[in-house]
Amino acid sequence: MEEPKQGKWGLWYADGTGHATKEAALKSMQSKVKATQTEAAKAQRKHIKGLAIFAVAAIALALGAFWWNSGKAERARASRIAAIEKAEHKSKMDALLKCQKAIASVAAYGGSNNPGHTSGRKAGGTWQFLWPQGSFHFKNGFGVEVPQWARCEVDMDSGRIRTLVVSGAGIIGN
Repeated sequence: MEEPKQGKWGLWYADGTGHATKEAALKSMQSKVKATQTEAAKAQRKHIKGLAIFAVAAIALALGAFWWNSGKAERARASRIAAIEKAEHKSKMDALLKCQKAIASVAAYGGSNNPGHTSGRKAGGTWQFLWPQGSFHFKNGFGVEVPQWARCEVDMDSGRIRTLVVSGAGIIGN
C-alpha cells in the first residue's frame, strides 16, 4: 500500500480523494483495501458455491442416467417375457380351438354341443386339454343328447393333434 501524498494546498490525497489529515487518508486507503478484500472473498465464495451447485447437478445427472439405463435392461427383459407369454398363450388358444373342432367333427348324428373352453396344461412338449363327463353332448341315433368327455393332446412344435379320445374311443393316437 502506498503512502498518501500531500497536495499543494495542504490536503492529503489517497486514491484520488483529498483528506484533511494524513491519518484520514490512510484510514480511507485501508477501508478501500478492506472493501476490495471483502469483495474478492465474496466473489470467491460465489464461485465456490457455483462449482458446488454444478458438481451436485452433474452427480444427480450421472445418477439419473445410471438409474435410467439400469431400468432400461429391466424393461427390455420384461418386454421379452411378455412377448414369450403372449406367443405361448396364442399357441395354447390355437391348440384348444383345433381340439374343439376335431371333437365336434366326431359327432355321428347331426350337430353337437361343441365342447367349451377348458384350462389346458403344458406337459412334455404338448398342450393337454381335458373335458370332464357331461361338459358337452352329442346326439345319438334317436336324437337324444348324450353326455360326453374328451381328452386332447396337441404337439407344441408342429401344432398337430397327437392324441384325441372322445368318451373312451381313441380317435387319433392312443
